[in-house]
Amino acid sequence: MVIPSVDVWRTPAHLAGGMRKRHSATPVPFTLVGILVGASLTGCAMANEFGSHEKEQSFATLADAPPPGEGAFAPPEFVPADATALRMRITTNGPSHILRFSSPAPLDAQLCTPGPLTGEPPLDSTWWPIDVPADGTVCDTWQVFDQGGTTYAWTSA
Repeated sequence: MVIPSVDVWRTPAHLAGGMRKRHSATPVPFTLVGILVGASLTGCAMANEFGSHEKEQSFATLADAPPPGEGAFAPPEFVPADATALRMRITTNGPSHILRFSSPAPLDAQLCTPGPLTGEPPLDSTWWPIDVPADGTVCDTWQVFDQGGTTYAWTSA
């Protein structure tokens, strides 16, 4: 008995003669499922990155955050060393930041000066207060204010 090669099994002559065509799993349905699953798992991240150009990170303490000048989520130098519950929201396509932290220590008087706050916070978040006072502290390009024992700050420069 001669066993035909795989190519012969798929010829129209053999199919017409009652031989069954071997079926193999086609990669198209599996590829489509993979794309859909991958998109659903990364959908929020993709929408956040490409839709709004905003990202947010939290740090339990200042020690957990990147050092000043090392990355987009590095808190500014005026944040006290004992700061906790830091949250920062930034834009990935510009210099806009909002920041929140808690600390019993006052802001460094050499870096910050009390005075009127200028401009508006460039971003919003569920943790950002509804009302922003007219007076606070200016620390370089940051507008800073305290509300209920929590310090809030923003910059767009």
